[in-house]
Amino acid sequence: MKPSDPLSAPLTRCRAVALLVDGENVSPGQAAACHEAAAALGPVTVARVYGDARNIGTWLEKPGYHAVHAGSGRNLTDMLLTVEAMALAFSGDVDGFALASNDGDFTPLVQALTARGFPVLGLVGPAASGILRASFTQVQVLAPPKAPKAAERAAPPPRPAPEITARAALADGPVTPQVFARAMQLAGHTVPKGSAGWRAWAKKSLPGFTVEGSGPATRYRVGP
Repeated sequence: MKPSDPLSAPLTRCRAVALLVDGENVSPGQAAACHEAAAALGPVTVARVYGDARNIGTWLEKPGYHAVHAGSGRNLTDMLLTVEAMALAFSGDVDGFALASNDGDFTPLVQALTARGFPVLGLVGPAASGILRASFTQVQVLAPPKAPKAAERAAPPPRPAPEITARAALADGPVTPQVFARAMQLAGHTVPKGSAGWRAWAKKSLPGFTVEGSGPATRYRVGP
């Protein structure tokens, strides 16, 4: 996370902080960074993420956050977050806010909160507008979420043994040599070393494998 903007005012410690996240504008990979930054302002007693539940990805799975479904209408996320932020401001339950979004449409909300004496920490990306940044009491620029390490990425499914692929290719009856070879290729297999081709390999490796016909009428079959 980058340092605060140089023109931002210092933040006073709050007794209770509301962390409100625009889930359609901030990556779920930044959930921990948002919570950590808000906690520097004071104890986070409210942590909500807003958006169409179908479009906010793994925000729904992030611990410590309450997801608020805003529906799919135009600007519904902005309106719902704004309404709930003002309700919190008048409730007396919080005395500080952290808002995570790059959306300049939240500028009037931020200005309304700061005008009422609430410190508002802005958690934004590099693309956030200058007007939005200037409205916050202080700004933290969120670093892009780190890409998963190679070891953490989902491993590709294991390739089935060639014998399994071959039996699957022949399960519905005789097939041409071309169809058989194509099925083996699509499964990622190449002719094993020491075999002159798939036909020679199958004769050696597949019990019940037989060849019917000759020339264009050649078909491969496997018995039970």
